[in-house]
Amino acid sequence: MNLENQIICADAVEVMRQMPDECVDMIMTDPPYGTNLNNGDLQSKLHVILSEGRRGAPRPIFNDGKEATPLFERVVAESKRVLKRGAVMCVCVSGGGGMPAPIYALWSLILCRYLHFIQMVIWDKGKIGLGWRYRTSYECILVASKGTPFAWYDKTLTVENIIRSYELGIPKIIPSANQHPSEKPEKLAEFFLRLHSKEGDLVFDPFCGSGSFLSCAKKMNRRYFGIDLEPSYVEMSIRRLREASAPLIQSQLSATEIGLNQQKLYGDD
Repeated sequence: MNLENQIICADAVEVMRQMPDECVDMIMTDPPYGTNLNNGDLQSKLHVILSEGRRGAPRPIFNDGKEATPLFERVVAESKRVLKRGAVMCVCVSGGGGMPAPIYALWSLILCRYLHFIQMVIWDKGKIGLGWRYRTSYECILVASKGTPFAWYDKTLTVENIIRSYELGIPKIIPSANQHPSEKPEKLAEFFLRLHSKEGDLVFDPFCGSGSFLSCAKKMNRRYFGIDLEPSYVEMSIRRLREASAPLIQSQLSATEIGLNQQKLYGDD
């Protein structure tokens, strides 16, 4: 199975079950949080009123309901197998409250169950966010590794567990109609890729969305492998990666390489 510089439109767990053991140098991903973001409900309307100020058609995200946490656990279980020894997994997750249970806490415990939990990093997104009380202005990035010692390439001894947007220039994105509804900035991925990977490493994103993390990996001379269930977002990834520096991407169809029905496989030559 060719993993190098590929994007697959398919179910992440099904694909991961067919990946070789210890083939991934780093995972950087932004799974669905289970908040039913942008599905036309009250929360998505609040997103318009309190944040964007624009109205548009609902664009729900696959697996963004109560199924999100069980799905995340299945992905983490497979991640333990496909990660190399000492490789790191970085996971974006919502911060604060407003849910039946704190997702960042549940997901931290899941990571502890399968991997070595390193840190919860706070990303200060700058502009005030959703809500009526304690309006959300940050998200979390959970960092875990397959054993210790884990991959760490910083030599400055100055890396904090808070990413301050006004210092590092990583503010949140208010997505337009032609962006993924939970788009993350490439600079957010760059922050972690510089810490936990090196040139030539294989960076894997099992929920790649519109490909911001994969694009960053490509620009940083990492190999990449991504999966997403939504064809339109995979197409966004292809367009984005075509514009990223390094070889152009071409698309091809494959329904046999990993035995999935009607799968789309995209990759560099």
